[in-house]
Amino acid sequence: MNSEPLDTEPCITIAATSLDDGDVACVVAAEPVATFSLVARWGPSRLPVAVPESATIAGLKRLLQDMTGVPVHRQKLVGLVKGKLPADDAVVASLSLPAPKAGEDAPSFLLMGTADAALFKDPVKVTKMSDALDDTGGEDIDFTAVNMPKGARDVYTPVVVEKLIQYAKKTTINFINEPRPGKRLLVLDLDYTIFDCKAVASNPQDLLRPGTHEFLAAVYQHYDIAVWSQTHWSALEAKVTDTGLISHPAYRLSFVLTKSAMFSVTTTLKDRSLKHQVKALAIIWAKLPQYSAKNTIHVDDLGRNFALNPHSGVKVSQWRRSPESVANDVEMRLLRRYLLHLCKMPDLSASSHKNWRKVAATLPDHPVNHTIKMKDYQREYLDFCVEAKVLQFGKFTLKSGRESPYFFNAGLFNTGALLLKVGQFYAAAVLDNLDVFQPTVLFGPAYKGIPLVATTAVALAAQGHDFPYVFNRKEAKDHGEGGNLVGATVLRGERALIVDDVITAGTAIRESFPLLRDANGAVVAGVLVAVDRQEKGRGERSAIQEVQEDMGVPVRAIVTMADIMTYLESKGGHEQVLADMRAYREKYGI
Repeated sequence: MNSEPLDTEPCITIAATSLDDGDVACVVAAEPVATFSLVARWGPSRLPVAVPESATIAGLKRLLQDMTGVPVHRQKLVGLVKGKLPADDAVVASLSLPAPKAGEDAPSFLLMGTADAALFKDPVKVTKMSDALDDTGGEDIDFTAVNMPKGARDVYTPVVVEKLIQYAKKTTINFINEPRPGKRLLVLDLDYTIFDCKAVASNPQDLLRPGTHEFLAAVYQHYDIAVWSQTHWSALEAKVTDTGLISHPAYRLSFVLTKSAMFSVTTTLKDRSLKHQVKALAIIWAKLPQYSAKNTIHVDDLGRNFALNPHSGVKVSQWRRSPESVANDVEMRLLRRYLLHLCKMPDLSASSHKNWRKVAATLPDHPVNHTIKMKDYQREYLDFCVEAKVLQFGKFTLKSGRESPYFFNAGLFNTGALLLKVGQFYAAAVLDNLDVFQPTVLFGPAYKGIPLVATTAVALAAQGHDFPYVFNRKEAKDHGEGGNLVGATVLRGERALIVDDVITAGTAIRESFPLLRDANGAVVAGVLVAVDRQEKGRGERSAIQEVQEDMGVPVRAIVTMADIMTYLESKGGHEQVLADMRAYREKYGI
C-alpha cells in the first residue's frame, strides 16, 4: 500500500580524520540533492515546488501535503501528465511533463484538494454545514424564455455590455480536463441544484441529489461538463473533491467557475427594480469559441442566473435533503432524459426550456453508460469468467422471477487456481479506482466476501500494495480473541473498502456499515463487487444505486452489463444473445 519514501534529505557522507592529539573524529558532509522545478496552482496561489529527481508521485504528494496541509489521499494532481496520473511509485522526472506555460519557467499543474483545517466541520459540533455564500437569498425571477416578467428582457444595457467585456478579459479558465471536439457544453450549478450545502452529514456524498452521478455519466457522452457555483474557490474545491465529482470514473469535469466570474445586473420589473447576480455564458463563449448559445445548456435552481441567456436556461427545483426527498426526488432522472433528448436538436436556443419536465415525462429512460471505455483487465476478466463458466448465456430464471439472458455465478470461483486469478482482477479494479476509494484496509463481509478479500489482499501485496484485511463472523465469539471481526481489527480512523461478489438486496453490505463505522470507528471508503447488472430492483433504482445513494459511498464493479454487451459485440457471433440482452435492458434497465 505504501510507496517508497521520498528521498528529500541530502545525501550524507561520513569520513574519518585524525586530530592533532591522535584521536579520530567523524566528519559528516551533506551533499545537495539534484532537483527540478514544478509549479502547483492551488486556488489563487502558485506554489514553486523543488522536486528531487528521484521523487515518486507519492513523494511529490507528501511534499505538497507539507506545503499546503492537503492530505495525500485527498489530493488530485490535474495536468501533471496528459491523461490519467500514473501509479504512486512512478518517478516524476521520468514522466512526459507539460511544457512551461507562457511567462513561466517550469511546468505547472493544478492541485485540487482541501486542507484538513478547511474541511467540512464536524456535524456533531454544528447545526448546519457552513458555506461561503448562500445563493438562495433574495427574490428569484424565472428568466427562462417563456412567461418572463414584463420588462425583464431589458437587461443588456451599455453598462452590462461593458461588464461582459471586462469579465471576459479578467476571467481565466483552467482546464481540469481539456474540452473534447464536437461536444456540447453543460454548465451546471452546484448548491441546491445537485448539492445541499446547509444540511448535516458525516460524508459529503450523502448531500448529493439522488441520481447525480448517473445523470452526469449519461450526459457526458454528449456534453463537456462545467460547474459554475456562486461560492468562493475554497468552498467549491472542497465540494467537488469530497463528493467525488472530480474523480468519478464515468465522467470528467472540464472546468469550474466561481462567484468571481459573476457580476450584478439590474432588472426592471413592472413595479420596481431588482439588482441581482448573473452567470453570463458569454464569458465562457468569449474564452472558448467552440461553444455558443446553439450548443450550451445551463442548469440552475435560480432562474435569475439566466437573465442574460434565457434561451439556454433549464430551471430545476431546489434540492433540500430529507428522508422524504432522498426517497422521492427524480429530478436528475428527468433531466437526464431531457438533455439526451436535446442532443437531437441542432440549435439548443431555438426553443424554450420552460416546460422541460412535461417533455421529459413523455421520453423513455436511457440506459446509463457507467464506464468510459473498457480496460484491458476488464476484457481479460470476461474471457476468464466465460472460460470458467462463471458467466453463461441462455435463459435463466432469477430469484426475482425475471427471465435473464445471462447468468453470473461467482460461487464457481471454487478452486485455488480460479481464486488466485480472480484476486488479480479484483486487485486491478482496486488500483483502477484507487483515487475514488482511497482505502487503507480491506473488508470482506461473511461469507462470500471472506475468500474474495483474502485473495484480493494477496494480489495487491504481490504488486507492492500491502493492505491489511479483515472480515466478520456471523456470530460474535465470547472466547479467544472474541468479537465479530477477524484480522486487522484496529480500525479506528481507517478507510475500509468492502469487497464482495454481487449486490442483490444489499443486506450484507448494509450490515457492514454499523459494524465498521459505529462499532469500530472506521470510515466506509466504498464497495467493490464483481458485476453490476444495471437493472431495477423492486423500485426504480438498482440495488447498487440504492447502496450508493442511501449509504453515501461509491460502489464500483469490475464489469457492468454494458461492458458485457460491449465484450460480446467485439467478439462477434452473438447477435441473438445481444438482442435478448437489449430487450432485457429495455424492460428492466436503469
